[in-house]
Amino acid sequence: MRFDVTKRLSLDYLGEDWKSNDCFLEFEALTWEDMEGDFSKIGSSDPKDPSSVSAGIETTSNLLTGKFIKGIGMSDGKVIDITKDNFNHLPAEVIMRALSFLSQNLSQVDEKPSETSSDPKDQSETHQEK
Repeated sequence: MRFDVTKRLSLDYLGEDWKSNDCFLEFEALTWEDMEGDFSKIGSSDPKDPSSVSAGIETTSNLLTGKFIKGIGMSDGKVIDITKDNFNHLPAEVIMRALSFLSQNLSQVDEKPSETSSDPKDQSETHQEK
């Protein structure tokens, strides 16, 4: 089962061309199953063991490309579609930011409920005096 929850990472920080063309990466949100599986393996590599580091990079790549939906980027001054086929050609900084973006706030629980909701039942009502 897959829930329709996506996250969009703006690539504006890569420069004016990227910003003016609304470049982005869109991913499916990480699931609890992801957290128990591939994501839990990412930080467990031994930096002194090249095969362990290589396995960590491969796990990261597989996780991100598996969650990747679509994107828009710049190449040779032209707007292009970012696809699963060219995703790994993005700069390492973008890949690491995408991983951080997908996993942000996973260790924190927001104790204060959101003040905005799209559910009409959650909206405050205006009561008039009789």
